[in-house]
Amino acid sequence: LNLDGSAPVIVLDCLREVTPRETLLRGRRQVRNRIEALHEWIEAQDDETETIALVGHSEYFAVMLGLTRQQFKNCDVWKVSYDPKQRWTDLQLMHRLDKIKS
Repeated sequence: LNLDGSAPVIVLDCLREVTPRETLLRGRRQVRNRIEALHEWIEAQDDETETIALVGHSEYFAVMLGLTRQQFKNCDVWKVSYDPKQRWTDLQLMHRLDKIKS
């Protein structure tokens, strides 16, 4: 935590959307490379780090977690555990919007 008690915000290039089509089969290699960079970043965190909140595009997280677009929807909030050997485990959907308001 920061001195004022707030959590630090870190912008990671590996979480940004490069192009809306990058999660299509043709672009998956780039996405998988970015997901691997995220794994490396997480594994480089000190042992005192217990919780990390990741914010990004649903397509990226669906690929990362091995879920379909029907399983991981836009604006979902998921709680997952990370293990360097098993990667993402204990997936729990915490919040889903019924309708996206315009």
